[in-house]
Amino acid sequence: MSEGRAADGLLKNRLKWKAMTERKLWYVRRDSVVTGPFPEKVIHQHLILGRLGVDDEVSDDVQHWQRVADLDSLIPEVMKGDMDDPEVRERFEAERRWADERLAIDRRTVNGPTDHPERRGVERRGVERPETVVARELKTQLIVENRKRRAPYNNVALVVALSVLGLLMWGALNTTPSPIVVEVDCQAKPAPQVNWDSCQLKGRQWAGVDVHDARARNADFSGSVLDRADLSGADLAYANMSLTHAASANFRGATLVGVDFQLSTLTGSDFSGADLAYANFYRADLRETKLEGVRLDRTVWVDGSICAVGSVGQCTPSGERLR
Repeated sequence: MSEGRAADGLLKNRLKWKAMTERKLWYVRRDSVVTGPFPEKVIHQHLILGRLGVDDEVSDDVQHWQRVADLDSLIPEVMKGDMDDPEVRERFEAERRWADERLAIDRRTVNGPTDHPERRGVERRGVERPETVVARELKTQLIVENRKRRAPYNNVALVVALSVLGLLMWGALNTTPSPIVVEVDCQAKPAPQVNWDSCQLKGRQWAGVDVHDARARNADFSGSVLDRADLSGADLAYANMSLTHAASANFRGATLVGVDFQLSTLTGSDFSGADLAYANFYRADLRETKLEGVRLDRTVWVDGSICAVGSVGQCTPSGERLR
């Protein structure tokens, strides 16, 4: 009975992981320093704890910036009341104590109430992989939920779930790290370590370019020619590479989580050691590609079948198909 419940808990937490990695993420800019990306929930917690102010700027693409105060969805409900009202202030302080327990970011001492809690200092965490941020947040969520329930079988589920999260975080932290590059430049020419996060780069003729260790999360390369390009160690998570021609390209050690490769020509390309979890290869040409050590969790294969979690180097069908 306890093992069955533990398995159910593990499945639910895997679904939480998938949902958290697919949601909108925000970068934060303060005094020309860019940090993030963070899930909206973490932005709420930063505001409540005073690590982020309403006059700081946020962006979901590192190109278009807005003040936090101008985005109502980012302001926690508990901060929308009149702080001079003792009842509102009491609710805020209670929420801040709760947020401090839940927030899985470097802890610091939170002192008594201030007249302007949003003016407190903000931590200077560098640009991180979203998978690392989300794994840390989900780990804390699991611990807090377990404390609330206190049932013996939940301890089993917690141990199993944290073991899986430990592996996920180990994978995120031990892949080739992308360099911290503050400014995105969508006009930059192809070069190693270039930052093209969220850039529109459709139809580019870039055969043979060297962009190893580049950042291009959420970028759109659809219809581009990247034959023999060196993209080793690049972070292209959630990029659109549908209809691209990238024969004999080098993707070794790249982060390709959620990349859309539909209808792309990838013959002879080397993906060794890359992370292709949740990528989509539907109707792509993968002849003679190298897949040694490639992570293929929930990857959509060329025939529309979905690879099972734990697939490495080859797609083990899960029995599910692309709908």
